[in-house]
Amino acid sequence: MGRVTKFVMGERVFLTVCTHGFPETLGLSWRLAWLGDISVLRSDLERVKEPRKMSYPWFALQVRSRYENIVTAHLTGMGYESFLPLYMCRRRWSDRFKEIECPLFPGYVFCRLNPLNRRPISYDPRVSLIVGMGKDSYTH
Repeated sequence: MGRVTKFVMGERVFLTVCTHGFPETLGLSWRLAWLGDISVLRSDLERVKEPRKMSYPWFALQVRSRYENIVTAHLTGMGYESFLPLYMCRRRWSDRFKEIECPLFPGYVFCRLNPLNRRPISYDPRVSLIVGMGKDSYTH
């Protein structure tokens, strides 16, 4: 059974489909698709129930370099639903190779927020920009 998450980036709507659990779990396969390509995801969408409460749209937050994990933890602590897609990459140290978690989109964290009440997020000095707010975007 898959889990579908919808988020908005600018004027485009995306869906993430996790086929083996939650996308936050490491090493699992998931797909990122345009909402326009819904025919591929129709079977996954039929298996997922819509949430009963009204939820806010997803936005991409541009954050300081290498602060993605910190911002995600901070947003979760503030009560926001955040999403940081990670993948395992192999890095070389002077004496060994190591597999570490790297952000799929470096410098960006996805967050579900009320666009009319974005001040608590935009006051965080680690958040540079709320992407997709058009003329109402907030920058530091």
